[in-house]
Amino acid sequence: MNFAVKNLTDHLKSCRNRYMVMASNMANSGTDGFKKNVVVQKGMFMGTVVDTSQGVLAKTGNPLDLAITGGGFFVVRTERGDRFTSCGSFTLDEKQRLVTKRGEPVLNDAGKPITIRGDLEIAEDGSVYSGKEKVARLAVVKPENRYNMISEQESFLRFNPTLALKGEFTIKSGYLEKSNVDPLREMTAGIEMLRDFELAQRILKINQTLAEKSAAEIGNTSR
Repeated sequence: MNFAVKNLTDHLKSCRNRYMVMASNMANSGTDGFKKNVVVQKGMFMGTVVDTSQGVLAKTGNPLDLAITGGGFFVVRTERGDRFTSCGSFTLDEKQRLVTKRGEPVLNDAGKPITIRGDLEIAEDGSVYSGKEKVARLAVVKPENRYNMISEQESFLRFNPTLALKGEFTIKSGYLEKSNVDPLREMTAGIEMLRDFELAQRILKINQTLAEKSAAEIGNTSR
């Protein structure tokens, strides 16, 4: 494989990867708290990173709906281990624990589930009150290295966390953070990428045709 063909083949692979990322972003544009992925390329390295920019906050009026402003993620205990999310669409289970809609416990800053025995109130610093008694403080974490964040199903992320400090974030009760995907922008990028992909395919086909013609001519002259 000559250098030009290799470059075109690598470019086609890059286009396919970007298309898969774009398709995933589009599929989750309506998922609360979803953080889109973007493809980055530096020299020979190409990979995806999570865009941690904040999505629009939507007011719900439900005190169990929580949004984080200023950066940070809630900690949820799943069957696969602790995971992190910007989706604060929570509820109470039969044990009066604060959980996700799938029943996964939301953790406090001591790594324990949060139990509510009275009227719930959550302060801007993440302090959780049951009636007038402070019973916990929500764990809010940030990644040690955002380039090592891995997207999982829906709005869940996996990374090495560190606790966010007071003053670095604010909890807003009665709000939900929406996905940070801009569907129109993703669609426009997808159209441009498709054109790029088709052009690269045509050039590669022309290159292959010329190579085959040259090989045939060399074969004829060598007889």
